[in-house]
Amino acid sequence: MGQPGAETRSRGERSRVGEYLSTWLPTAVYIALILIMAARPSPKLPPIRHIDKYLHAFAYGILAVLSYRSFVRTGARRAAVFTFLLGVAVSMSDEGIQALSRMRTADRYDLAADAIGTIIGTLVIALSGRLGRKPASPGSPGDAE
Repeated sequence: MGQPGAETRSRGERSRVGEYLSTWLPTAVYIALILIMAARPSPKLPPIRHIDKYLHAFAYGILAVLSYRSFVRTGARRAAVFTFLLGVAVSMSDEGIQALSRMRTADRYDLAADAIGTIIGTLVIALSGRLGRKPASPGSPGDAE
């Protein structure tokens, strides 16, 4: 027979792993999608001036929201700073992949649009206040209704 409480510990560990996955998996999948798209041929876009820059900013705004949520839920004290750094790192990787590809070209203005989108997304979620916070456990302070 196993040690007393071993089954409880195992369930607790699975719970923590599940919580970690639910916190970071959306961010990781989204980063993977960005990097996969960087290696594919450029999509056909409508003839709207600078639409690619708006799309870059929008995509990185979504990345910022997802990653800020992940950082906050894992207890990062400087979630906004880490969100910006992650956004820039992914953007640099994105442009690096494109620089190595024959089908794409790297563009410093895309990098700038990515950074702007990251900043806007971070500001939106950070200022919204409630999004990204870890839900309070029952009976914790501030849980009174």
